[in-house]
Amino acid sequence: MGAIQNVARSIDNVTRRVWDRQGTLMRAVVLLLLIVSGIGIPLILLALVARLIVEDSRGSAY
Repeated sequence: MGAIQNVARSIDNVTRRVWDRQGTLMRAVVLLLLIVSGIGIPLILLALVARLIVEDSRGSAY
C-alpha cells in the first residue's frame, strides 16, 4: 500500500499546487476546457481519489 500512497500523495501535491492557488475564474476556465476536451472526467476522478487516499492515510497515521 505504500507505493499507492506515494503516488496518491504526489498527485495530490500537484493538484494542490496548481488548482488551489488559482482564482475562481481561472478554475472555471480550466474545468470547462478539461470537460470539453474529454479528459476532465478521468483527471477529476483521479485527483479526487488521490486526495481521499492521502486524507485517509493521514487519518490512520495519527
